[in-house]
Amino acid sequence: MSEARMEMGQMRCDVNLSLRPHGREKFGTRSETKNVNSLRSVERAARFEIQRHAAVLDGGGTIIQETRHFHEDTGSTTSGRVKEEAEDYRYFPEPDLVPVAPSREWVEEIRSALPELPLVRRNRLREEWGSPAPTCSPSSTPARWTRSSPRSAPAPTRPPPASGGWASWPAPPTSPARRWTSWRSPRSRSRGSPSWSSRAI
Repeated sequence: MSEARMEMGQMRCDVNLSLRPHGREKFGTRSETKNVNSLRSVERAARFEIQRHAAVLDGGGTIIQETRHFHEDTGSTTSGRVKEEAEDYRYFPEPDLVPVAPSREWVEEIRSALPELPLVRRNRLREEWGSPAPTCSPSSTPARWTRSSPRSAPAPTRPPPASGGWASWPAPPTSPARRWTSWRSPRSRSRGSPSWSSRAI
């Protein structure tokens, strides 16, 4: 999982590429260019690998199944590690893991102890409040509201459409550590909380 913010180096992806002659359905041997960190670099790495594959094949050579490294300064790739068989990808059973067959009773016991999942609670709030789908969408409803609003907003003072609209109002753009503290004034540290908003509604 990642926020994939390229300017912070959070994005990493691989460029898997193989060629095939015109008229054939089967692709040739694949190469993997590892840990490319921007969309522009993906394009540059793919372009270089296409030209490299074509030059090798046109010259009668054979493409080696391998991982390769991409170099930002030159836009080229170099060989990293050769992968000859599927075992090189570690696609085989782990011999030290014993089979586990949990009983149905144990599974149900664990399931009953789990808290309500965010998506389940979001759907329940949408049904109980009568809110339209965009109001309680995963992208618009802060997790703090989905956790605490039902307990904090009293039913008599909670018109469903109004509460749903408040719950979907995005927080001001601040850093994650100050996402909610920015809602609070110096006089009232509870301002911006679900209970405060329910009284305001």
